[in-house]
Amino acid sequence: MTIFTKPIVDITYQDVVEFCEKYQPEGSFLDYKEDFPPQNEKLAKTIAAFANTWGGVLLIGVKDDKDGNPQPPFEGIPCRTGLHERVEEIIFSNIRPPVFTEVKVVQSSDELKAFVLVRVPQSNDAHILNKEQAVYIRTGRSSRPEEVISPEQIIWLQDRRKKSEELRESIYLKSEERFSNYCRLHKIAEQNIPGLCSISIMPLYPQKPLINYWEIPDIAGQISVFSNSYRNNYPFYVANAKTVQGGISCFALVENQLEHFWELNHFGLLWHKEPVAVGRDAEFVVELQKITSLICLIFKASLNFYRQLSYWGLLEFRLKVENISGAKSNTGDIHLPSFYVMEPVPDKELSWQREFSFKELEDSLDCIIVEILRDVIWSMGVKGEEKDIRYLVKKLEPGIMPK
Repeated sequence: MTIFTKPIVDITYQDVVEFCEKYQPEGSFLDYKEDFPPQNEKLAKTIAAFANTWGGVLLIGVKDDKDGNPQPPFEGIPCRTGLHERVEEIIFSNIRPPVFTEVKVVQSSDELKAFVLVRVPQSNDAHILNKEQAVYIRTGRSSRPEEVISPEQIIWLQDRRKKSEELRESIYLKSEERFSNYCRLHKIAEQNIPGLCSISIMPLYPQKPLINYWEIPDIAGQISVFSNSYRNNYPFYVANAKTVQGGISCFALVENQLEHFWELNHFGLLWHKEPVAVGRDAEFVVELQKITSLICLIFKASLNFYRQLSYWGLLEFRLKVENISGAKSNTGDIHLPSFYVMEPVPDKELSWQREFSFKELEDSLDCIIVEILRDVIWSMGVKGEEKDIRYLVKKLEPGIMPK
């Protein structure tokens, strides 16, 4: 992991020095400042431009040349109190609406020097500099790293995001199409798979591949997480995955029945499909414990995935359960006192969608999972209290819930 993706609380002075020694030049996602500029607006402009474009890292305490290359010695600025607060004051005094960043003051061992690391997430808003009433974007050019856009050009910024949304939908559509083709090849009637659950997560505004597609097989092994429920590592059966355009996918059968399907691609998509129901007709039951485990696994694996891809921007999560009309729900042999099953599900299909940043997912994983499960369980015709939802998660996939 690098300073782009390592948990910010774990970043050390030596991490920053080693990063600088790689001599990565400034660009669309990286900016160096020798110290806090005399004019606060200059720092605010860089932060706002990152947020208005694709996010980025601002490193204060590093001198750079005219081409944006970091220049040694890499020592930082004199360590003094209030550095963290100064960044926040600059943001809240100069940018509207404010940008919510990650800030870490990284001190040397003798506490005489420090780097100030500011990680800026991509934002949905157009952030304006109060003094200039201007919207800036990050260009990636060393001679002109930030560029002001006119009110009319904000439409262009929105249009660029629209194109990213269209790209995102085309990526989803291609994966859905691939799954349907797998089903046809194996003579499986997709519409007859009871409780077919789809879970996916990917960047909200994809722009370009985040990694070479031929590196995806190695990534799949590196993001692996152990499942307490499945007694296996997820993604499952990586060695059996097939190469497909932009990544890999795995379509697994047991006795000619779908066991699971997952896919990873170079745009940052993690997609999983699996039946979560057993029986038919009057005995048709959706297994809430299986949905719970899958949500936990996809989130844990995706955190590792985006760390490997050095991506910390906005994410979109989707969950869909199909072919469930008339089903009841249960949690297997896990007894939850507050859970009360009402009527069978009247809907043929249910779907949910959430948007959050990588940082939100990293910091509030348990809260995000509980929020989603509360909605899922309610929609499945089950009443249940939050304490039992948390117990269910803790029982199935330990390590998610804080101690």
